[in-house]
Amino acid sequence: MPMEDAHILQMNVSYDLNTLNTLKTGREVIKDRNRTRRTHSMIWEASYGFTKRFSADLLFSYVRQERTVNNFGRAERTRSQGFGDVTFLLKYEIISQPDYGLSGGIGLKLPSGSSTEANENGIRLNADLQPGSGAMDLLLWSHFSSQLKSRPSTSIFTTLIFAGKGHNETYLGVQDYKFGDELQVILGIGDRMFFVNQIFDPSVAFRYRYAASDQNNDVAVPSTGGQWIFINPSLSWWPNTNISWNINFELPLLANITGTQVSPTLRLNTGLYYKFTTKDKN
Repeated sequence: MPMEDAHILQMNVSYDLNTLNTLKTGREVIKDRNRTRRTHSMIWEASYGFTKRFSADLLFSYVRQERTVNNFGRAERTRSQGFGDVTFLLKYEIISQPDYGLSGGIGLKLPSGSSTEANENGIRLNADLQPGSGAMDLLLWSHFSSQLKSRPSTSIFTTLIFAGKGHNETYLGVQDYKFGDELQVILGIGDRMFFVNQIFDPSVAFRYRYAASDQNNDVAVPSTGGQWIFINPSLSWWPNTNISWNINFELPLLANITGTQVSPTLRLNTGLYYKFTTKDKN
């Protein structure tokens, strides 16, 4: 969530669809549509500013995972759903200037979601099909933005996110599973425009994501991890200064996969954002 003044409560409710229909080995695309993945997520975010520089964010989600494997013309579908893990982040604005700012944050992803879902035969699902991870993760976050002097309504921004993944020591009952640590770097540019007396914020961002291979009992799991570069165009419409509707989609530009995996094909996210003050206006 963006940094705001003290006593400002922000909330965002969104729907996220992530489709993984591209089978790849390394950088090579394999013409095989027999394996597909899809994730639906309902996401609720809230942020509260305790002071002008110090705030806290909280994120909840409800996740539905779908996997389809076609074997000789027969489709085998596996589904799971449930509440995902909760994320908590403390943020501090390190530098606050009229035309640029730098913020940093530290947080945790708590293992509140289920990691023991089973299929219709009672067999427990693999880790990547569970709503939760069963592990506590450490999150490090930073954000920098700066307005252009030639056009103050335009800003450039960059966000860095590191997730140090924890261990699920009860995976499949007796195993120790750890998702690979992640690093994400986002670079983008956004503007504010007025059209028929309405405010619109278009932007475009590029996201680099590196994920290390997962580990099962301290042994690297084959065909996990890799590197991706995505492009993410976005548009926000502000009916008034406190509420906005946002839509964005994400497409992969480059991907270098470890082993053979289904890789992201398209991601779509849309939601409503609202903010209000919790302090008496007087």
